[in-house]
Amino acid sequence: KQQQQDMQPLTTLPVLAAPDTIVKENKTNLLANCNSHKILVLGRIAKEKQPQDALYILKSVQASIADATLEFRGYSTDRQLLNELDLLIEQLGLKNTVTFGNYVVGKMLDDVIEGAQVLLSTVPTEGNGMQNIEAMSHGLPVIAYNVNYGPNTYMSNEQIVSIGNYDQAANRIVSLFQDDKQWKEASILASQQAQLFTKDNVYKQWQDLNLQ
Repeated sequence: KQQQQDMQPLTTLPVLAAPDTIVKENKTNLLANCNSHKILVLGRIAKEKQPQDALYILKSVQASIADATLEFRGYSTDRQLLNELDLLIEQLGLKNTVTFGNYVVGKMLDDVIEGAQVLLSTVPTEGNGMQNIEAMSHGLPVIAYNVNYGPNTYMSNEQIVSIGNYDQAANRIVSLFQDDKQWKEASILASQQAQLFTKDNVYKQWQDLNLQ
């Protein structure tokens, strides 16, 4: 709705807005006892998504959670960026705690999400990130940058951090890793938030467009 309101003054045509992401089912129970201390970054690895921020955040998390790890899951065609990330990993002393894996789908993606304890999104410009909603449908808590028309429209303040604020993001992750009760509450909340994007709810929003 905020995007609709912001765009309408720019044109004389009617501006309509509706989500384009759908989750199939609620999978919260699969994460009932997760304590892996693994941070997951899911999706294409590209410069505009600021993957280096995740490395700085991991470094800050490790000051309190020594066994915290980070897994990137996604493809990249930018060899220079991958080389830069490898160099930064070396400089930060993260060589043994950061892994890269191919992007997967279906049951393999389910397994990747269920093996993590939090999803981290350091994308500063992407609105309705599919990776956030997919993770939440599993009950995986998400920590994301405060992006217009995206996380700040369907996530709570506790899940949103200022863009580039590594310590704030790290502190939120550490709190989830150290407090099982808080993590479980965040997991339940994530699943509830994902229900906004079920087939029936999204279809209803698209139907409502026809009435405007």
